[in-house]
Amino acid sequence: MYAYETPEEAMVRLHCSGLTNRRIREKTGAGFDRIRNTINYYHETNEIPVPKKIGRPSKATPEVLTTITSMTFTNRACSSHIIASELQKQNISISESSIFRYRTQLLDFHYKHPKIRQQLTQKQKDCRKLFAHSILANKIDTSQFAFSDESRFCLSNDGQLIWYRRGENTDDIFIEKAKYENGIMVYATIGLNYKCKLIICDKSVDAIEYRNLINKSQLVEDHNQLHGKGNYVYVQDGASCHTSFLTTLFLKKRCNYVKSWPANSPDLNPIEILWGAIKKILKSRKVTTKKELVENILEIWEAFPQDKINNLILSFNWRLRKVLENNGESISELLRKGIHIDIETFDFEKIPGLLEVNDIIGQFDPT
Repeated sequence: MYAYETPEEAMVRLHCSGLTNRRIREKTGAGFDRIRNTINYYHETNEIPVPKKIGRPSKATPEVLTTITSMTFTNRACSSHIIASELQKQNISISESSIFRYRTQLLDFHYKHPKIRQQLTQKQKDCRKLFAHSILANKIDTSQFAFSDESRFCLSNDGQLIWYRRGENTDDIFIEKAKYENGIMVYATIGLNYKCKLIICDKSVDAIEYRNLINKSQLVEDHNQLHGKGNYVYVQDGASCHTSFLTTLFLKKRCNYVKSWPANSPDLNPIEILWGAIKKILKSRKVTTKKELVENILEIWEAFPQDKINNLILSFNWRLRKVLENNGESISELLRKGIHIDIETFDFEKIPGLLEVNDIIGQFDPT
């Protein structure tokens, strides 16, 4: 056989050169039935038949695939070994590697870390609905909101997967874990057409340090210049250092501010996606020292495009509507699928409870 020939082409060529079926079998290794059928097909149609698929018939019957799917849905951590054992009880012998292949290639399952969403109590869900309803029904201009947050970044990355062979012990396949993770805390604020300078927290964030972070970021001066003195709304979560008496007094003398952010609601704060994006980029970089960690975070923060931040800010009303649509539940999964800023209306009369503007927004009082 020539390298470019199919077995059927070789059979026809050898037959036309006068060789017997036995000689053709010796040269090609094909069986007599296959040679005879090929030659008969050639004489009847004057064409060379397309080679038939060679290999064992697949054991991926509908019954087998149904069993694999059912067991995977019942136990998301179910191993291929357990499924193979269950099929063996049904007198179906399939290897673990075949089951893994069926799950990934035929059934489109993927072996990944579980998705994460915040766990919400019924009281928290009700507070989220009340907050969302009140913002939307009062037609508060959320484009003037400045969203703040702190986030921690660590040197070690438990979520990163690497490739290595069994028995390898080189340094590059280990992550050294300290009892207390070596990392940094950062603070920032974002708004429409605004991104403050990123502040590295040198100490644990208590009420005094939190006020120092606000001053260092110069967000008050920046927003006064952008919108006029006090003509914006500062947004923070309900951490105790954010809501202490002195912090509240500090904010009241400088800006309008959200008085009561619903508990356990990171999915409502647009800056959370920004933190997630920075951490995702860091995964692709080799960072070994705290100094390198700081430098990389600052570099990514400065390079992050403002138009993307604007889209996050403008998505806030969409998030509030989705909270109402989902009865106060987490909308983290909707955010993973992508933000779609749309125009929707609600019959707010059908939604019980409403806070007045003064109950939501603490008013700027420079006196």
